[in-house]
Amino acid sequence: MEDFGSFVQKLKSKLNIIDVCEKYVTLTQKGGRFWACCPFHMEKTPSMMISQEGYFHCFGCKESGDVIKFVQEMEGTDFMGAIEILAKMASMEIPKSSKYSKDDSAEKRQKVERLKAILKETALFYHRNMYKEEGKVANLYLENRGIEKKDFKRFGIGYSTDWESLVLHLSKLGYSKNDMVDSGVCDRKGGRVYDALGQRLIIPIIDSFKQVVAFGGRVLGKTDFAKYKNTKETEVFSKSKVLYGLNLVKDARKLRKIPYLIVVEGYMDAISLYQVGYDNVVASMGTALTKEQARLMKFIVGGVYISFDGDFAGQKASVRSLDILEGEGLDVKVVVLEEGLDPDDTIKKYGKDGYQKAIDEAMPLIDFKLHILRRESNLLDTLERRKYTLNALKLISNVGQASIQSELCERLSSEVGVNYNSLIIDLEKLISGKKVEIVQEKIKEKKLLKNDKGKMFLLYMLLSRQKEWEQLKESQIIFSEKERIGIEDFVENKYDISMVFQKFENIAIEILENSEIEGKEKYFNDIVKGERKKFYDSKISNLVSTLSGAGSEEKIEITKEINKFTRMKKLL
Repeated sequence: MEDFGSFVQKLKSKLNIIDVCEKYVTLTQKGGRFWACCPFHMEKTPSMMISQEGYFHCFGCKESGDVIKFVQEMEGTDFMGAIEILAKMASMEIPKSSKYSKDDSAEKRQKVERLKAILKETALFYHRNMYKEEGKVANLYLENRGIEKKDFKRFGIGYSTDWESLVLHLSKLGYSKNDMVDSGVCDRKGGRVYDALGQRLIIPIIDSFKQVVAFGGRVLGKTDFAKYKNTKETEVFSKSKVLYGLNLVKDARKLRKIPYLIVVEGYMDAISLYQVGYDNVVASMGTALTKEQARLMKFIVGGVYISFDGDFAGQKASVRSLDILEGEGLDVKVVVLEEGLDPDDTIKKYGKDGYQKAIDEAMPLIDFKLHILRRESNLLDTLERRKYTLNALKLISNVGQASIQSELCERLSSEVGVNYNSLIIDLEKLISGKKVEIVQEKIKEKKLLKNDKGKMFLLYMLLSRQKEWEQLKESQIIFSEKERIGIEDFVENKYDISMVFQKFENIAIEILENSEIEGKEKYFNDIVKGERKKFYDSKISNLVSTLSGAGSEEKIEITKEINKFTRMKKLL
């Protein structure tokens, strides 16, 4: 019996690499060799050479290999996946004795083929329903979502009108109910077999070999069962090994270089982005990303943009799966959307330009992790600020490049008010495995006038809310020349936050350590009220002291001024 190695050699000799490559790229002949623009990196002038001897080589990106390697890269698959594709091209059967197929008995392979046939026929059945009277409700829903009718076919969108029609249809074609259930398109309850996605909008899930392997369903009306439902896992479908939309990305890749993938959570988000021109989108179908999915993406691109919902809790939960992507060698960036909006909502609210702006401003993974950490920390609390600093340094210590570590430490220094060199010393300790502890020390009590505290807190409010500057001026607080210059320099963007705090370091520490401050906005307003009250009291007192020596007409004017400030005081 033929061994697998001999089969591979025969396969390669039967298939001409020129014919295979021509299915994916445009070839130009020069002498005895063929040339193409390399599909593995962006270029305008052909630099990939394909030799009749059976190999290819790109003089630009240095990618090279045989026909199997070429198909692996173009199809985003592994070695055996490429062998299966090439075997179909050559009409050859992979030997049963092969170590790659020893676990696949003839009966098992036949079963898998039946399940795939059921899935394909089910997709066609659902799709035909879109053009029937019963499918109008699905058409209306998609129209309201902005999905055009011409794209129903592109995405294979369908509709399940009821719970029985699919079963009857498949039965007429000779498929057994056991196979219907095993394929995932049907479920069984008691003795009854029914459509597993009955009365739902249907989205077919197609693998990288362009075969229907499962379905996603969405309820269109109010019901007491799950709004979204995917086909259960079967012999042909494992959700951890499939990405929705990958088949369309691979089609796009034949026409142009795909620089990166946008990864969304749901198939409706993917379709929405496709609608406005993004052909580099895949969806995880709401599950955490896996190593298998990371490898599928790695076959096609070097970088991914994660574009999940703008929900903080959900973003935080996704961090672990993003580490998996980075661990597989992908360059990961995170698209931060407005709280409560998903990609589809963002497109509808801000258009493609608004969504592209979010893509352009995507954060590298380390920055996103620090963003998550920062949002969970209260930097006004001393202990929390120190914990945040240490945890941020731990994240930074995992970054490989010293230049990025330095940049992040500079940012952290400005954020927490800790000397840059001190942060670098602690960072080096963490990298070398030494323990860095959070020191809890009592800040020495300072007896400062409340007016000074008020001045500093108003300054602090300026640092976070510059609009308060107008209120600050209206409060009539008298600042020293040093304080006035410091505040105005900040307002005019001449100094950053850390430099302003250096000007008022002692008072800043007192304010930031003041545990009595629970709500900074209330505290700010109370300070403003208090300072205005003092100002009005001072004005009234000075005016009253001048009454005794004033003439009758002058007394009338002074009394008016006293009444004016009294009214203003009451309005506080």
